[in-house]
Amino acid sequence: MLRICYCLSHYHPIASGAERQAHLQARELVRHGHSVQVITRVVPDTPECEELDGVTIRRLIRPVDLGPGFGLTFVYTLAAALRRLRDSFDIMHCHQGLWEAAATGIIRPFLKKPSVVQPAAGGRFGEIHQWYRTRGRGLLRRMILRNSHFVAISGQIEQELASFGVPPDRLTRLGSGVDTDLFSPGESPLETLLPPRPRVLFLGRLHAQKNLMTLLAAWPAATSRVPASLIIAGDGPLLDELKRQSQSSVAAESVHFVGAVHNPLDYLRAADIFVLPSLA
Repeated sequence: MLRICYCLSHYHPIASGAERQAHLQARELVRHGHSVQVITRVVPDTPECEELDGVTIRRLIRPVDLGPGFGLTFVYTLAAALRRLRDSFDIMHCHQGLWEAAATGIIRPFLKKPSVVQPAAGGRFGEIHQWYRTRGRGLLRRMILRNSHFVAISGQIEQELASFGVPPDRLTRLGSGVDTDLFSPGESPLETLLPPRPRVLFLGRLHAQKNLMTLLAAWPAATSRVPASLIIAGDGPLLDELKRQSQSSVAAESVHFVGAVHNPLDYLRAADIFVLPSLA
């Protein structure tokens, strides 16, 4: 049995794609008999420590919210938490690759424990490009490269990590797993409640990274050839802006916003096409 300590900025009850993937991964490790704890940021009105699906969540990272002090306080409070809890884990796993990886890179030689860094995204929204925009990036790079191993979930991230200086023997390409027993074809109870087929489904956070402006700009040309329904499932900072853009389109009546969905299976099973215009 391994005792694994996840390190990431956000976790339950904050849950976008990376956070949900981290929890599914942690829950599966628990199912295989391993012990998993997560060190994440403090959330107001939420317990410092709780358990979810067998995963222990410790909210101990306390960064200042703005300015250059964010990175310093994030790294310091995470490294301090790892030092205090060092007897409770065997390996550190960074599910994001910037400030988390800096903290584990600093503390790893003192703890004499291995660490794995798995960046969440590539491209201009990914951790490596964020590093390029960070003050003191030379020192930050040296901290991050002190980690034991790096995992790339895409070819783009693999190339970025190699360019960042990660040697080949410390870099593994490993795609994200999918539970095909759960995510499988089947009947959907939403069939009669959703707009007419063919249905095109976007499922995700309504954020600039997902490039939904381009999807909405292209949608009238698509529907001029094949009448279809576009279903946008998700929530995020661009919701109002995207709604305004869709309402000004000649294809406005065929675009449907359904909000955040807790169980995507019914929507996936009721869709004919899944579309992901994401930039990362």
